[in-house]
Amino acid sequence: MGLLPCCRFFIFCVGFSLTVLGPAIPTNGGLFYYANYYRPENFRVPLSFIAGCSNTFGLSSGLIPILYGFSVQIFAAVNIAMDGGFEITNPKIFGVFVGGIVFATIIT
Repeated sequence: MGLLPCCRFFIFCVGFSLTVLGPAIPTNGGLFYYANYYRPENFRVPLSFIAGCSNTFGLSSGLIPILYGFSVQIFAAVNIAMDGGFEITNPKIFGVFVGGIVFATIIT
């Protein structure tokens, strides 16, 4: 099979690590600080909540395309290994994709 599947796996690991470790970077705290410090008292909590949600959605949107590409590449490797005798369908790709999301949720 060569070196290509190994490279794909490590590219997936790097992308996954960047997505998971993104919230640990201290520079993300500036968004919450400014949302809390410069707003009137009645807007502090809702704006901090919105800032946290937008940060979470941004980080999640980095993981989803990586997992989808990973699931497509798994089936491409299986299809190549079986000399085109494996039928790739959207439900199969979606199943591996959902499995990847569940796995990512479990390990984080």
